[in-house]
Amino acid sequence: MISEKMLLAINQLNNNKPNLTRTQLYPNIDKQSLDLVKIDFPEVDFLDETPLLLSMRLSGVNDLRWIFVSDKRIYYRLFSFPSIMTALDCIALNKTESFKIKIRWVYNHIELNNKVIGNIVIGSIIENIFVEKAIKAIIANCDRNEIINEAPRLEYFPNEEWKHLDNAAVFTIIDDYFSNNNQGGRLWGFYDFKTNPFIDQEKIDQARKVYADYNPIEEIPVLFVDDLMPEPSGIMITNKYIYYKLMPALFRKYVTGKIQLNKVNSFRIKPRFFGLIYVNGQRLGTINALNFASKSVQVFEDLVNLMIKEVKDQNN
Repeated sequence: MISEKMLLAINQLNNNKPNLTRTQLYPNIDKQSLDLVKIDFPEVDFLDETPLLLSMRLSGVNDLRWIFVSDKRIYYRLFSFPSIMTALDCIALNKTESFKIKIRWVYNHIELNNKVIGNIVIGSIIENIFVEKAIKAIIANCDRNEIINEAPRLEYFPNEEWKHLDNAAVFTIIDDYFSNNNQGGRLWGFYDFKTNPFIDQEKIDQARKVYADYNPIEEIPVLFVDDLMPEPSGIMITNKYIYYKLMPALFRKYVTGKIQLNKVNSFRIKPRFFGLIYVNGQRLGTINALNFASKSVQVFEDLVNLMIKEVKDQNN
């Protein structure tokens, strides 16, 4: 529940705010905008966290950028570098020591704890100045003694769901890895690929129809990469197979297929403008999501090779 100290600060901001075109303040942040935040942060509970400020730019589904502040955390979805990339993360409010908006020609740099985390176009110079002032006021009036859990332990693959399946140890590998190596403050900190329970069911259904017709009685999707193309394509890895629909080279027709995990000896990604996928030393195809700008390439490659090693060890 919002503190009296914080409420007083917010009321003062509301009484002195200029004309705002892209920024909403408590208690007038609409549900539709908050729902957009929950797309990237489904773990946010607005009964536990009070929305205080949301500044958003929306000019298309792929051009959604915002900064959202509750009474507990700062969440953001910003332009990164290059600008097609997204900076997506959160930080506890009481771990935030400084906040600045550096106004530039096209994009405004957002600086958090003396580090530029991304860029956004908020609106007029007056609105930028107000947003910076408002967020600084919220930071100054937060509860510095509150203990906020930023890295909750998840069971990515609950034991009862997978212990009877072939190659069941791969689930333990994934569970242990992400419980210790998640990026940032998000419940799921990787933008370019997903694991359970963060794989969108609609994406799974599309992949199954087009290229990954796995047996749900014997298999569970472990890792999933959406290739960010108009038609469903990418890589889905279950406990038994690598399924894929990839272009063998740019502007070539897609190829689809599956490879049994126990037949795989190596998996490699060469990040270029797009990612080159190699299985057993042979190029399988290209994928846009895991390119040179992705921070997830090495993580994804390492995980697949850990799974391959585990499957090999079980079968020896």
